Amino acid sequence: MTRTVGRGDPRMARQINDRVALDLLADQGPLTRTQLREITGLAQPTVIDLVRRLTDSGLIEELGQVEAVRPGPRPVLYGLRTGNHLVAAADVRDNELWATVIDVAGGPRHTLSRAQDDTPLPEQIAGLVREVIAAAGRSGETPVHTVVGLPGIIDRATGDLGFSWDLPEWRSGMLDPLRELIAGPVELVTGVRLVALAEQQFLDVPPDTQYALVWLGVGLGLTVIDNGRPYLGASGAAGQIGYMPVPGAPVPPVDRIPSAPDGFRGDFQTLAGSRALRDLGRTQYGLTSRSIKTMLTQAMRGQTPEADAFLDEVARRIAVGLAAISSVMDPGLFVLHGETGVAGGAHLAARVEAQLRDCSPLDSRVVAPRFTDWRDAALAGGLRVAKEQGRLLLWGSDGDRSPSTG
Repeated sequence: MTRTVGRGDPRMARQINDRVALDLLADQGPLTRTQLREITGLAQPTVIDLVRRLTDSGLIEELGQVEAVRPGPRPVLYGLRTGNHLVAAADVRDNELWATVIDVAGGPRHTLSRAQDDTPLPEQIAGLVREVIAAAGRSGETPVHTVVGLPGIIDRATGDLGFSWDLPEWRSGMLDPLRELIAGPVELVTGVRLVALAEQQFLDVPPDTQYALVWLGVGLGLTVIDNGRPYLGASGAAGQIGYMPVPGAPVPPVDRIPSAPDGFRGDFQTLAGSRALRDLGRTQYGLTSRSIKTMLTQAMRGQTPEADAFLDEVARRIAVGLAAISSVMDPGLFVLHGETGVAGGAHLAARVEAQLRDCSPLDSRVVAPRFTDWRDAALAGGLRVAKEQGRLLLWGSDGDRSPSTG
């Protein structure tokens, strides 16, 4: 499908065509002018002009020639020109900081990490971003766009950190210091949403299909991807499923002031949080492991009646929550992530899917994550968002991502 622009809009037509070509080169790698013409449906003179314009502006460059298959001139391959603009992603979780950078046009990725210290958190994040930029050989460069993943709720009205059990001192006070210290555009995103965006590229679902990533750890979280984008809710708090009332869990009053090291033990969290599952294994099934990760691993290897019963009960508890989510959002697919989801892998996912069939009439698949390290996933998702925003800033609007015939 092409997008027709009025006769008086040749400049807009060129901008749309340029952005479509740049996105194709970013997604598919180097292409010839003939390949660009075949994919976009644009006329040959339009493609020739487009390639010349993007080459003169320094956005693309010649990268060699196609291997000869018959006599005659070999077509030239064009690709994005790297080395001009960096984007960055950082993530904060479990007293660790991670940061990574990549050129907006692609190329090698550089990553660093360190433990948190007593320095104000924005200074630590900005300092690590500067360090990883220097490690990439681009010391002193300001990223075109930086995405920071945080545990908690990002307020949609302000873009700042809202409610967070893990970072109570930085509620509504994280964004401005980061922008000043990094000296460029900074966007805060809930870490679970970044993980969901990273997993999306591996899922066998149509682009317009909903899928849900469920974070199963000490805390519980949910991100629903709808038409390729995270569903945020009115305030940005969509996905706080730890507070979701479910059968079999107590319904305590909400304590809005953090008063315990584990935060508010909400309804579903009381049933399926990693500490609740670990206590379940110890008290009812005689499992003595200190972590839910080790407990699940040993139970899957044990093949005893006690281990099998424990795994079934873990799966049942998770499925109860998924059934509640299904009745509202009806996602076609659940990805189980976090400490519990990664440790349980495909074995636990299959058990949860079977249990879900028993407590919900809605058919949803349940699968294990492709990223087994949440840090890799969060950074990959952060770079995806940063590159999208960086390209928007540098390359302009993509219209409807269809070439213009104007």
